[in-house]
Amino acid sequence: MPLKALLDNLDGLTDEVKAFYKPIADGDFAGKFVLDVEGVDGFALENVKGLTSALGAVKTENAELKASIEGFKGLDAKKVRDQLKELEKLKQINPENEADKLAEVKAQGKIDELNKQHSKAIEKATKRNGDLITQIEDLLIVNEATTAIVAEKGNPRLLMPIVRDRLKVNEGEDGKFSIQVLNERGDQAYTVREGNAVPASIRDLVVTLKADPSLGQAFEASGSSGTGSSPTDRRIQAGAENPWLKGPTWNFTKQMMITRQDPTLAAAMKAQAGIED
Repeated sequence: MPLKALLDNLDGLTDEVKAFYKPIADGDFAGKFVLDVEGVDGFALENVKGLTSALGAVKTENAELKASIEGFKGLDAKKVRDQLKELEKLKQINPENEADKLAEVKAQGKIDELNKQHSKAIEKATKRNGDLITQIEDLLIVNEATTAIVAEKGNPRLLMPIVRDRLKVNEGEDGKFSIQVLNERGDQAYTVREGNAVPASIRDLVVTLKADPSLGQAFEASGSSGTGSSPTDRRIQAGAENPWLKGPTWNFTKQMMITRQDPTLAAAMKAQAGIED
């Protein structure tokens, strides 16, 4: 189970897990416990509530600005320049004789100027909106990836670049953000649970890396995963796509490749798919 970033108390936790938390002395969350994560290279566990509120305010501001210039659509810079030239000519016009024409041209010039100002305001708000979204995405990925890595006794500094490259933040229609785990091709990664292929979690991805012998130095040596399962079983549970399972993961070419490269893994996947040699 992933470690939660914030807890009301440490009741029911083992001493080993309690060591990962520190108390909050003041502020809105005084008296609670936060996951104690050391910041490395700009990655840190932070409260994104303020950024989320700011993002909502920017979206509202952006919508209001767009609504305020709805009636000025279709105007462009060339037209503004032409109107300015007309205004220059009108300096020679007698206002008393052509008052109506003068008022009309002045009004149009005012509209063009307002349109220009609103366009700049919208451009600024849009850029700010994009910057805030980027910050929120970074914080979400770092926080959740760090929690998953620490839970598997891994080194966040060594593993974060690998894990981060396999994660993508998606924003739903309700404005909420979620993290998607990708496979090496950049598509949705899946894991097998109870015979079904389901979207892989960040923890699944980290467990897969933990089973990779080349990354052994990035995890605490423990001699046992704590689950009683073999490295091959963990690779299946952690998200290795099973090409023998019926459904979207079935792939004859991959079956042949895995059989040649890793017969043990191939046998385990066949057994999981209910196929007897």
